[in-house]
Amino acid sequence: MNLNLDARLAVLTILSGCVSMGLAACPAAAQNEQPAPTSVDGRVATYGDRDLLGFQYPAGADPTAGARMIGLKPGAVSLATQGYDHGWPITPGTNNPAGSQDYPNTDQIFVGSNQTGQHDGYAAFDGRKQGPALFSLDYGQLVPAGARIQTLTLGIAADDFQFPVWGQPFNATVNGQPNDALTRELNSINETGPDTRYLSVGIDPAILASNHVLAVSIDEGGDGGDGFAIDFLTVGVTTSAAASAGDTATPLRQSASSSGAITTTATVLIKDESGVEIHLKQQEKIAVMFMEAISFLEDDCRLHMSRYCSLGELVAGPKSPGWNIGRLKYDPARDTNYKYTVTLTAHGWNASATPQRPSLGGFFYDLDHGIIVDRYYNLNGPASAEDKKLGETSESGEIFQVQ
Repeated sequence: MNLNLDARLAVLTILSGCVSMGLAACPAAAQNEQPAPTSVDGRVATYGDRDLLGFQYPAGADPTAGARMIGLKPGAVSLATQGYDHGWPITPGTNNPAGSQDYPNTDQIFVGSNQTGQHDGYAAFDGRKQGPALFSLDYGQLVPAGARIQTLTLGIAADDFQFPVWGQPFNATVNGQPNDALTRELNSINETGPDTRYLSVGIDPAILASNHVLAVSIDEGGDGGDGFAIDFLTVGVTTSAAASAGDTATPLRQSASSSGAITTTATVLIKDESGVEIHLKQQEKIAVMFMEAISFLEDDCRLHMSRYCSLGELVAGPKSPGWNIGRLKYDPARDTNYKYTVTLTAHGWNASATPQRPSLGGFFYDLDHGIIVDRYYNLNGPASAEDKKLGETSESGEIFQVQ
């Protein structure tokens, strides 16, 4: 909300690891309990019901679409394609979906911890709560015994952050350490409306607490007189067995000759440029997951090797002296439904997933200049840049690139 706003102060704290930091380091309002996630889907845990703070997302809408919920490298950020306006005020427990309940401190209007002013409707609402907003995100269910965490992705469905309008800067920390990526993202979004938009950020595994509970603090300069809220949060984790942590190429080379079809329970969504969803067959979803993994890894090749990589390198794992780029989870040669190719061009790369059966559609990804990948789909065979251009593409529950 932005009624007569001239400054704002907000503190969002997702608490954990207080034992490792010492209880004195935790805010006074910290909660010792770590409630279980509201739900777990594959390798992503969700904390809170996705209900647009009680006002409900449009039928069929996925508020996380366009953002990555898993697999982000430390410092990488993604933002959902769309934000959602809603009414106010917000009251916990109002209009919850059947069988759901609000995770502690979600769907709750907060003000800054040192509120001295009231500049918007949120901050003047009688049901507001003094900050910081505290969340304890236990992601232990996502980490098998003895496994090593490769990536951890934090997602926040943030509501009413408006630094571009009001100029009051946010400052974010994760497990007690400043997080520049999250700070930049919170200072770039404009959620006047009020508006809720999901964002995600990759967290450095080196700063994670041994109890597998996450702590994040987001503070804002000003007088605390502008309210904010959080609809839900997510944590996505990728892991590897500790015994094979240093092995990057051999398992995938072995998988190329192994038997059995590639399967997945991941959720894969694609839409055309007009926002119309394209309903995919299961084999086509796997093709999209391969193509998205290729695109993700090519970006890392550009960043850390100053060039793009061949498909063979992506299968084996590109070698960068200063960064673990990772590799494809499966050798695409195992997918009997598609033939995959990667072609390096003068200024970029392109990749094709060519169907080997008449009932399947084809995919073509093209990066000619810059960093934006154009994606194309042909319902009736091999795809090219002359076919239907895709808009939103998202996947959750599993990805086909690993460390």
